[in-house]
Amino acid sequence: MKAELVSINPASGQEIKRYPAHTDEEISLLIDQAQATFQTWRKTSIETRIQFLDQLANLLQSEQEQAIIMTHEMGKPITSARAEWSKCATLCSYYAKHLKTFLTDECIAEENGKTITLSYQPLGPLLGIMPWNFPFWQVIRFAVPAIAAGNTVLLKHASNVSGSALLLEQLMLQAGLPKGVYQAILAKSDQMPNVIEHPCIQGVSLTGSTQAGAAVASLAGASIKPSLLELGGNDAYVILKDANLELAVREGLDSRMKNAGQSCIGAKRFIVEAPVYDAFVDLLKERMRMIDFGDPLDPTTVMGPLVSIKERDRIHQSVCQAIEQGATLISGGEIPVIAGAFYPPTLLTIADRNNIAFTEELFGPICTVIRAKNKTEAIDMANDSNFGLGAALFTENVELGHQIIREELEAGAVFLNEFVKSDPRIAFGGIKQSGYGREMGKEGIHAFVNKKYLKY
Repeated sequence: MKAELVSINPASGQEIKRYPAHTDEEISLLIDQAQATFQTWRKTSIETRIQFLDQLANLLQSEQEQAIIMTHEMGKPITSARAEWSKCATLCSYYAKHLKTFLTDECIAEENGKTITLSYQPLGPLLGIMPWNFPFWQVIRFAVPAIAAGNTVLLKHASNVSGSALLLEQLMLQAGLPKGVYQAILAKSDQMPNVIEHPCIQGVSLTGSTQAGAAVASLAGASIKPSLLELGGNDAYVILKDANLELAVREGLDSRMKNAGQSCIGAKRFIVEAPVYDAFVDLLKERMRMIDFGDPLDPTTVMGPLVSIKERDRIHQSVCQAIEQGATLISGGEIPVIAGAFYPPTLLTIADRNNIAFTEELFGPICTVIRAKNKTEAIDMANDSNFGLGAALFTENVELGHQIIREELEAGAVFLNEFVKSDPRIAFGGIKQSGYGREMGKEGIHAFVNKKYLKY
């Protein structure tokens, strides 16, 4: 009997559908198809690929109502699901506009009657291993640049969003992509080592936990294959004493509560200079109490459930552990007595850096606030982390702020007076245990190409 992948609606706890998992033999056939198709897709013109990107962008815009599958499968509020769907279309349009520039040969020098040129050539079939928290955006931002560069893609999505994985494959075909360029693998995680080690697979991209990233990097490295890792984050939002507190609270909450706190780039640690600490906590508490969770199908709902009861219980255990370690619970922190994987916006204050709420990534709607004596200590606290995905700084001194975000805060992206967000134009990724490599922008399309030098 074949293994099954089960999709459960986290708002109701009801089973949506069961999907038969691919066997190892079936996966091998998909890889063969990707390899065979690569031989023709790699030779398609830039104009043909641009046409596909434009058609996919238009299709995503016209089929936006299908974004509801994210709401059903992982609880994303319908308004947020539509926004994610639309953002995917924006990325397709971005690469359609810039593809020719990004992939055109670059003349490095002309000497002695010869030309030295840098050429960008695709590598071959690539494996993407993607998470459930942004079921379409995470996939599109890896797969679209990879395909546009001339590669083929096999996508192993999180098992609870198998419907989203198959819908993406369907949309790719509808947009005119030849069969075999993009294929969904419905499989268990323990089947992936064989895929990574397969001789036809030329690279792997993973978005997920640090532990999963370490495993994938080890396997890819052992096979001498490039890998791109976008892992966890414990993003610090530094609030200096001259900050606009209304702005800092609004931006911080928008970041932290997005996707019910299930965002690697969400604000995790609020580090506040002592003179404004009490005022910041009071205002944050007031604003958090105005946020409620509810039916994700209701267009007015801001925050839906967490992805599953299991993850809801896991985040509650982390809150309890933080309190045991000395954190003060200001609001929230109780599992509601209702159906579904709901958890309230929760505010914790901590007194030292040894608390789990400071050291770990809490993947839920938890705001952690810690007091810093001064600017120097605040920056030191922000950098005192194994992660380095994003960070933000709030200050009315723009010149000082620019200097701090450029030279002192350690992260792949640091924003001034606004929350950190991904953008098709900006290379996205982290340092330390938040991973390596960059998605999106010019760097993203060059992540999986052979940068071949030619002299002729």
